[in-house]
Amino acid sequence: MNHLTRSYKLFAVVCLSAFLFACASTPNYSEYILGQWDTEISGFPITLEYSDTEISVIGFGQSIPYVLEGNTISFEFQGMQVSTIEIVSDNEMVHTNTTTQAEQTMKRKL
Repeated sequence: MNHLTRSYKLFAVVCLSAFLFACASTPNYSEYILGQWDTEISGFPITLEYSDTEISVIGFGQSIPYVLEGNTISFEFQGMQVSTIEIVSDNEMVHTNTTTQAEQTMKRKL
């Protein structure tokens, strides 16, 4: 019986460790996207700044509210825009439009 109890405890520790590892390794997109990012739109270089609730186009005085759910960001700009975010590195992300599959690469402004 003691052997069975020990096995259950070991199993519980393994499950808890796996759960904690999964939580720790899941990116926090809401924190990751904050700050300024350089990209190009139609060949023109621009800098975007992400706050907790808005995307600002630096130098244009225009802000757009956004909603972030997991790795999916959506905002209204010439129609509803929905993209998934892929974290490439600490300083690079790619937005992929869910409708057109067009990719937008952004590099963190350092």
